[in-house]
Amino acid sequence: MLSLLQSHSDKLATPLKPAWHPDFRNPARLPDTKVVRTSFFVNGVAITMVLAIAIYVVYKEYSLHNIQGQITDIQHQIDKDKLTSDKAVILFKKFQEEEKKLIEL
Repeated sequence: MLSLLQSHSDKLATPLKPAWHPDFRNPARLPDTKVVRTSFFVNGVAITMVLAIAIYVVYKEYSLHNIQGQITDIQHQIDKDKLTSDKAVILFKKFQEEEKKLIEL
């Protein structure tokens, strides 16, 4: 309880003691001791972005491949049905000619 009543300024008022030996290190020449480098995160983000773009492109190419396959299937169906349609058009033209003859009579 007594420690709560003491002010914090009393702790800061104590004079700092000098180090027990002088520090002759040159911080600029010391090796970098970071555990994880900043470049690691930059490279990680870059690789993630490249992978995301690659996955997007592969997905779009796959979709285009599927659409191309569907177009080919539909074109085969159109080609197959075209013969029947052409025959029906020819028969309808003959029918119209015969109808005109009947209407004239």
